Amino acid sequence: MATGNISWSDHADITMIIHIPDLVHPWSWCINLLLMQDKPTTHIIAARIKEYFETNSTPEVSPATNWDTHKAKIRGTLISLAMSLKKRRIQNITNEELKRLETLHKQQPSEYLLLQNLGSLKVSDSD
Repeated sequence: MATGNISWSDHADITMIIHIPDLVHPWSWCINLLLMQDKPTTHIIAARIKEYFETNSTPEVSPATNWDTHKAKIRGTLISLAMSLKKRRIQNITNEELKRLETLHKQQPSEYLLLQNLGSLKVSDSD
């Protein structure tokens, strides 16, 4: 850090050089292979691929551009499907945990214990 001249006023400019380490790691998207084992997902993907090429195969667009656009479209579809499956899985886990807590509360009715457990359930659900 360096301080500049105070020639015109009682203020001086300050120069600071900050070295930020390389925080961006090279990352490339790769398909979740579990998605391809899910039959409804494979049917959706097959339908989207067929629909894409029926709609977008035109002589004006080069095959390379068409292929790259297709990959981006399918990647977006797969990401959307993966998030949907994850959301359903979390919802199922949350419902199972809620049932477990209800059973526990019926066995040992304690308002404090119930609130504490429900609070932990809410925190883990938002993660």
